[in-house]
Amino acid sequence: MAARPDRQLLHGTWHIRLTSLPMWRKRRAPTLSYLPMPDGSVLDVVAWKGRRRLRTIVGWDRPSGEGWQWRGAGLVTRFTPSLWSLVVWEEEGQWAVSRFERTPFTPAGTDVIFRDAEPEAAVLEAARAACLEHPATADLAGGLFAPPL
Repeated sequence: MAARPDRQLLHGTWHIRLTSLPMWRKRRAPTLSYLPMPDGSVLDVVAWKGRRRLRTIVGWDRPSGEGWQWRGAGLVTRFTPSLWSLVVWEEEGQWAVSRFERTPFTPAGTDVIFRDAEPEAAVLEAARAACLEHPATADLAGGLFAPPL
């Protein structure tokens, strides 16, 4: 995995517009929101539109090697950590590609995330190409799909 970028790159809200993770096949408009904390960790909120309301999972990301170790705040998610990293990102911070290791509940996967909920086609394709070319995500890039809006 690539060296961990400055955690300030994560700060703010990102929209998952391409992914290989099956959990996003039926969940609409998934987002990731990150807030760097003074201790070096990052608070994160994963959100998506449910049938009747906005659904969320809250967790903390702590530096781990070249990436991050995520742990949720909920009873089940607290005991199922996830290792992940940003493997490539656009210089101006408008998109990034992440790689997640397998957990007991999810396969290994990749998300291509954007600051803009509906990025221009050229921006989307540049990020997809970076995912296809990077050694950490190339094996997963063939299974990319767009989650429903």
